[in-house]
This record gives sequence, C-alpha cells and structure tokens, in this order.
Amino acid sequence: RFEQEARLASSIRHPNVVQMLGFGESGGQPYLALEYVRGCDLWRLLRWVQHQGLGLPLETCVYVIREILKGLAAVHDARDAEGAPLGVIHRDVSPSNVLLSVHGDVKLGDLGIAQSHLQSHAPARASGRRMGKLGYLAPEQVTGATLDARTDLFAVGVISAELLMGGKPLFRGGSELAILLAIRDANIDQFTATAQSLPTPLRAFVVQLLAASPDARPSSDR
Repeated sequence: RFEQEARLASSIRHPNVVQMLGFGESGGQPYLALEYVRGCDLWRLLRWVQHQGLGLPLETCVYVIREILKGLAAVHDARDAEGAPLGVIHRDVSPSNVLLSVHGDVKLGDLGIAQSHLQSHAPARASGRRMGKLGYLAPEQVTGATLDARTDLFAVGVISAELLMGGKPLFRGGSELAILLAIRDANIDQFTATAQSLPTPLRAFVVQLLAASPDARPSSDR
C-alpha cells in the first residue's frame, strides 16, 4: 500500500493535490517526501469553528468546496505514463486529509487507501472491511457495495454540509452502529433542518452529493 501511494501520487500534478516530491528507501525503511503545506487541516479548522460557536462566511465555504472538487477531479482523472486512465478512487476524502495553507491554498492529500487499476489483484469490493473515516463513508462503503468515483463525491457532500453547518457533524449517534445506519440511509436531517437560509442552488447541490444512491449523485466532480 505504501508503494502504491507513492506511484499514484507521482502520477498526479495539480495545485489542489499535495505533491509527491520523492520516495524510496533509507536504511531499509521506505519513505515518502511530500510537499509541506504551512497551515492546518480542515478537521482542525472545523473543530475550532464549532468550539467558538462561529460560522465561516458563505463565500469561504463555497471556495473550499470548489477547491476540494478541483483536486478530486485531478485524482479521478489520473493517468499512467502511457496515458491510460488509472481509475483512482480516493476512498478517504475527509477533513483531516484536506490541507489549508496560510496563503489560501486548499490541497487534497493522503492516497494511502486509494483504489486504482494499479491494484490488478485487488477485488472490486471492500472484502467486508471498511476503509476510510467513519463519518465520511458513503452508503455503499457501509453496505459493501461496489465503489466508484461517486463514492468520493458523497464524502465531499458530508464535508460541504459540515462547513455550512458551522463545523457540526452531519452524521451523529450514540454509537458507531447508529452512525453507520444514518449513513446507510443517507439521513441528512441535520443539514436540511439548518440549510433553509442557503441559496437554493447550493443547497440542492449538497443534497444531490448526499444522495443514498450513487446514480442520483452528480456524474462528475467538475
């Protein structure tokens, strides 16, 4: 998996994706050399916003969402040296993997559990093991169904909803099982209850990203 991350990251060059600078072994230990992003991750920002009881300006939320989608499009469009699509699915789009620089850059990182055609031996399904962070899984990850690029779009929908709700978690529950059931059913009542003041196109877009069925989500992250 470590080697696969290095190979995938090396094939993606985009300002909204953390850049791979080099990889190899030193003293028998593998290493990755990655671009340093001076700032913080989105998880830390959302927790701070929630703790302070503040909300991010709408323009800031929309900017971050758009930049994440640009980076994700680059990941999904990644190609090998011969120009063949790699069919990458990130599978772990979450606030801790979105880096925000002091200069205003938004960068998607961590391809450690990404799925691609480089895994010629890998099964199409998740083999009963969930990959990714609990609150940002898509319904098909919970049920063990086949994943595709629209799985990552659901995760962007969760991030978008939480940005627009002032950092509050979208999927809540007293147990892991309760959260998984809420995701499986795409229960987004937390968002719809607080989203009435949002511009209608923005609200509709986030709701579409959070559709339980991948077929009901946008067909592209552009």
